[in-house]
Amino acid sequence: MVILGIDPGTSIVGWAAIKKNAAGNAALIDAGAIRPETRNASRQLLEIHKALTRLIDIHRPELVALEKIFFSKNIKTALRVAEARGVILLTAALKEIKVVEFAPNEVKLAATGYGKADKRQVKEMMKLLLKKPDMPALDDVTDAMAIAFTALQEKSF
Repeated sequence: MVILGIDPGTSIVGWAAIKKNAAGNAALIDAGAIRPETRNASRQLLEIHKALTRLIDIHRPELVALEKIFFSKNIKTALRVAEARGVILLTAALKEIKVVEFAPNEVKLAATGYGKADKRQVKEMMKLLLKKPDMPALDDVTDAMAIAFTALQEKSF
């Protein structure tokens, strides 16, 4: 089963495609970031939709795993992330792909064993668990890896 993990945002959307290998361990297929080239809000959302559609066509995931939005001190930022999440949910629905959502603390718990782990701890565990010595610089990509990993560990689907 290929899982596409997504860390939603408007200026950067982290993504990672993972699957279980023959030994039953998580294996990273590919990862990266969608970075809309415009600052226009509606155009950003369209670029996210188009790029995500391409990723789905390439990797053919059976499941999209998405981080739930959490209350932010910056309401404007939270609303923009909610818009991006809406586009991501719509794109998955149009492709008829099941979506699972995880709270940030659920992702940290699955990735590190500690629900309040920091970004550095999550990155180190993804490096070990996915056997990827050269981790991406962007936290958004690492977070997407952890989100996909969390879905891979989940037993309910």
